[in-house]
Amino acid sequence: MREKSVQPPDSIESSAGQIELLRARVERQVRKPAIVVITSAKQGDGKSLTAFLLAKSLAKAGRRTALVDTPHDSSNEDAFISSHDFRDLLVRVQLPKEFHSTEASTEYLSLLRAAYEFTIIDSGLLLTDTVTMALAENADGLLLAVRLGRAPSDDDDLTIQLIEQFDCPVIGLIAALPSAIDDFSVRRDELVGGIPRVPFGTLRDQRGSGNAFRLFETIDPVPFRSS
Repeated sequence: MREKSVQPPDSIESSAGQIELLRARVERQVRKPAIVVITSAKQGDGKSLTAFLLAKSLAKAGRRTALVDTPHDSSNEDAFISSHDFRDLLVRVQLPKEFHSTEASTEYLSLLRAAYEFTIIDSGLLLTDTVTMALAENADGLLLAVRLGRAPSDDDDLTIQLIEQFDCPVIGLIAALPSAIDDFSVRRDELVGGIPRVPFGTLRDQRGSGNAFRLFETIDPVPFRSS
């Protein structure tokens, strides 16, 4: 009797090879320092999984990387650390409450570009979140995550239309494994919670200190294009 081959589970770890290829593509296609936005057409398509794995992979490769979660969670402000070692290769950065302000948005993106080689933004949905649309329009790269095997929907078509309308700098599309998405959803606090977190104010304060931003201090501010 022929033995059946045993297939490995579609866990987070099984996505490692695909993420390494994605990291190489991102490093090759976007200018540095780079703002890369991860979005999707529907909830549960794996954008948070993709953002986490890509940020982790970049940091592992020696790139100074920030992982940004949106929308801003004001209930967790006290959990952000007040002191931060800028030698950390991977950190989480707070999205400021005042991001809807054009002036604050310009400063925020400029500070991220000044402090980190790569900023990976786990954004909301383009169709329902104006902050995500603004981020996508002003990013250096946009990645669209889709849950592998799900049926196409009108939301996919509308999302693509928005991307084309605003001329977003698309890097590509990532097909996320369903069980990897579900695995990450269960383990998210465990996996992401251990990453050092930095409040927006700390970035602003450290820029004036003259030592934290030595690597990228020559970067010019990038004007924020309001939609």
